[in-house]
Amino acid sequence: TNINVNDGNILKIFGGNNQGGTTNNSNINVNGAITQYIYGGNNQGGTTINSNVIVNNGTVSKIFGGNNEGGTTTSSHVYTYGGNITDVYGGGDKAITNETHLKINSNIQNSVFGGGNEAGVNNNTYIELNNATVENNIYGGGNEGTVGKDTYINVKDTICNNSIYAGGNGITATVYGNTNLVMQGTKNNIKNSVFGGGNKAETGTKENNNSTSLVNIVGANVGKNVYGGANTSIVYGITKTNIGYDAVLDSSLEKGDVKISGTVFGGGEANEAGSEIYDFSYISVTEGTTINIDGNGHENFEILGSIFG
Repeated sequence: TNINVNDGNILKIFGGNNQGGTTNNSNINVNGAITQYIYGGNNQGGTTINSNVIVNNGTVSKIFGGNNEGGTTTSSHVYTYGGNITDVYGGGDKAITNETHLKINSNIQNSVFGGGNEAGVNNNTYIELNNATVENNIYGGGNEGTVGKDTYINVKDTICNNSIYAGGNGITATVYGNTNLVMQGTKNNIKNSVFGGGNKAETGTKENNNSTSLVNIVGANVGKNVYGGANTSIVYGITKTNIGYDAVLDSSLEKGDVKISGTVFGGGEANEAGSEIYDFSYISVTEGTTINIDGNGHENFEILGSIFG
């Protein structure tokens, strides 16, 4: 299916079917209009094999790469190049997606989720942000939905006016595999903190205890702290935090200035925001943390706070 939207006021757009059937490829191109909800896949059931949502202009409240209430999207792809967009989800609202891909090159008024809203992603999520501005948070995982395997976020020359979480958001948004965050380029500006894990969401499981939370930074201005772990949750496994081009050792990345105005933690944040009650017995990473820092080759390289393993 091919849907081209240039003008008008629209409640919902679906790339696929309503209650059943299979759509091999859905393509939604938005060049204008005011739209409340866009779904790359189906509405209440059925399967969309490959969904593509491309937004060049217009106003959109929520974009879902996957289905709405039921069925499955095999592979979702969302591309934003312009327009006024509030939230972007790589997955579905309440329906499973197997794998998600986001490329954000625009201004997002609220948050970006690699996963779904209440729905899970069976395999991996992938997010690429390049010359983007996100007014709230960026999550590699879902809002309330799980990710069955790994999350990947690549942030380049992007502004985030809150925080970045390589994992999921809510307590149900577990990432069962590994989380991976890369920050590169010369213009990354993160107002608050960077987390290798989730926000109240776990990475891995207590039973397997073998997940990895990886943070690689070769270019970024971070207003507060960098955590290898999660915010008020657990990484069941290890964290690896590499800061500096020679610490990351990936020649494909673009090197920039590094400034971290707060502290670098190998683990996570145990304290609820605004609370003065700390649980010093809280274990945020179960199997160990590693921090590598190397400012060699950077014109400007600053960590203004402390370093805690």
